Amino acid sequence: MRKNLIQFTQNIQQKNIDFTCFDFTIFDFNILDENDFVYCDPPYLISLGTYNDGKRGFTGWNEHHEIQLLDILEKLHQRNIKFALSNVLEHKEKTNEILKNWLAKNDFLHTNFIKNDYANANYQTLIRDKNASVEVLITNYECEKIMLKTNEVLSLF
Repeated sequence: MRKNLIQFTQNIQQKNIDFTCFDFTIFDFNILDENDFVYCDPPYLISLGTYNDGKRGFTGWNEHHEIQLLDILEKLHQRNIKFALSNVLEHKEKTNEILKNWLAKNDFLHTNFIKNDYANANYQTLIRDKNASVEVLITNYECEKIMLKTNEVLSLF
């Protein structure tokens, strides 16, 4: 992991990259073009983080926010702007139906399952702990995948 982080840092330093962090509800996405990349890591709708409830200085996260963000991502795709979205499809026997339906209706999306201590396989066939989460990175582009010695698949972005 250390080697990968060092290599990643060196690669970033060789490129003209600006990182920004903002509230997606107030950002003007119209300033972006095909050379930009948008990474979204919103609060997970079906989990119980302190940032989900709207207290302690956080805005909160609900179904309206989830739908609003997914709509923005569709519009970015229409403008050929690449994006990645971190999220969970399942968590403690709950399913994010909004996200699941969005994936089903948009065939341009690619779902990359994140390897945790849980099995990394097609989530339809996973046998896992009822408290486990199915974490995903959803992209509007195909990730390069390589096979590791352990027969696990690693996505390269």
